[in-house]
Amino acid sequence: MTLMEPTELDLLFHKACVADLISFGTILDIAASEHQDEDLAKHGIERKVIKAVLADLQNTFDEWHGQVPEPRINDLKQRIFNGAPELNLANT
Repeated sequence: MTLMEPTELDLLFHKACVADLISFGTILDIAASEHQDEDLAKHGIERKVIKAVLADLQNTFDEWHGQVPEPRINDLKQRIFNGAPELNLANT
C-alpha cells in the first residue's frame, strides 16, 4: 500500500536506481565468475544468490517500466489463462 501514486519523477528515479543496481550486480557477477564457489563461500557469498537477485531486479525493472517484450507477454498470458485447470486464473 502506498500513500499516493508515484509521480513521473518518482518513476524516473526508480528506473534509474533499479538500473544502477542491475549494473552493480552484473559487475559483482562478473567478478565472482573469476573465483571458485569455495572461495566465495569463505566470504559468505553464493553465486546462485547473486544470480537470483539479478533476475529479481530485472523482473522488477520490466514490471515497473514496461520493458517486457510482446512475445513474453503472450507466453505469460498463455500460461496464466490457458494453463492446467487447477492453475487457470481465467475464471477468477
